Formats: sequence, structure tokens, C-alpha cells
Amino acid sequence: MAKKQSAGTETKTRFLHRVLTKNPDLDHRQVCRLWTKSGHAGQISNALFYQVRTKLGIKTEWVWVKEGEPDSKPPETIQQETTTDSLTRRE
Repeated sequence: MAKKQSAGTETKTRFLHRVLTKNPDLDHRQVCRLWTKSGHAGQISNALFYQVRTKLGIKTEWVWVKEGEPDSKPPETIQQETTTDSLTRRE
């Protein structure tokens, strides 16, 4: 026979369902912060977080991001171009 939860306590699973339904883009770290901020003790495990996401049908799409060529300019030149302050360059 399963234990009955009192009406006032919120389980980690119910919390995850509620939070991830409102904002499915939250990551594990953000959800753990919300859990602690709302006054609950303990941590939400990584496994439980992803298990609930899977049950809710939330999928993460991983894509390869091609980075551009590194700038051939020296860092001093980049710094000088991006700041609005007047800089004096030593040579």
C-alpha cells in the first residue's frame, strides 16, 4: 500500500511538472534554485529532472554551431575599436 502524501506537501515530481509545464526551457540548475527558493529542503537529482522532462515530452535539440575564423587583429586593436573612451597607444 502506497503512503499518502498530506495535501500541503509538494513532491519533487509534482514541483517539476508544475515548473516545467510553465517554462520547459529551464535547465537543471535553474530548477534547483527555484526548488530551494520556494523553501523546500534537499536537491532535485539530475536523473529525476530528465525523467520528468521525458514524461512531459520535452526534448532538447542539439545542433553543431560552426564558429567563424578567429580575427587576425591583435587584441589591442580590437579593444581600441570597441571602446568609446580615448585610448593612448604605446609603441
